[in-house]
Amino acid sequence: MENMVTFFLYSNTSPKRKVDSFAVPMRTHQILPVDFSNECINNPPNTCLLRNFYEFDVVVPNNAAGYYLATNNCCRNEAILNILNPSSTGASYYIYLPPLPFRNASARFKNFPPQIICINNPFVYDFSATDIDNDSLSYELCAARLGGSTSDPIPSGPRIQPPPHTPVNYSNGYSATMPVAGIPPLQIDPVTGLMTGTPSAIGRFVVSVCVKEWRNGIVINTLSRDVQF
Repeated sequence: MENMVTFFLYSNTSPKRKVDSFAVPMRTHQILPVDFSNECINNPPNTCLLRNFYEFDVVVPNNAAGYYLATNNCCRNEAILNILNPSSTGASYYIYLPPLPFRNASARFKNFPPQIICINNPFVYDFSATDIDNDSLSYELCAARLGGSTSDPIPSGPRIQPPPHTPVNYSNGYSATMPVAGIPPLQIDPVTGLMTGTPSAIGRFVVSVCVKEWRNGIVINTLSRDVQF
């Protein structure tokens, strides 16, 4: 549990410029209920999914390019199979804040991610989101992003890399669009956000989904969710 998280604000210029940083204490947390709805699970292991809440306000002058808000941390579960050196590989999360006249509230995923899926069993999961601005949403499998490391858990100073961050290094046979071996492979419907597939390998796998918000034919924001199956 991270009691304090550092967020970085970047101006979307070329090159991107760090404008400010914010050390934000955790406001509250929530242990999510274990939801093993798959019929194939009759002996669920003891797992825990923790949701932390961080909240702060920031006011910045308008510009023609917008801003990015990002956070980086370390590290991932050492048992993950589809990326290299997971125990020393961190994660990054960011969001784009478009310039005025765009006023935008981010899309929100409808459901919490499942903690377990079953080998050789068809998997169906609603990965869709809602948007109070009624922007059009599209979905795709995308790359998980590098963050901190064991030697530099929370990057700072010149070691900070602005968004979009470098993708993780996937293990042989895996990629952003092929994160879990399966017949058929894991895939997501670009219109409905419905994720389907039949996993064919046992293990832990990082899966990332990106949701693009479209307004008047323009992508104004991309939201990502990085989960472990």
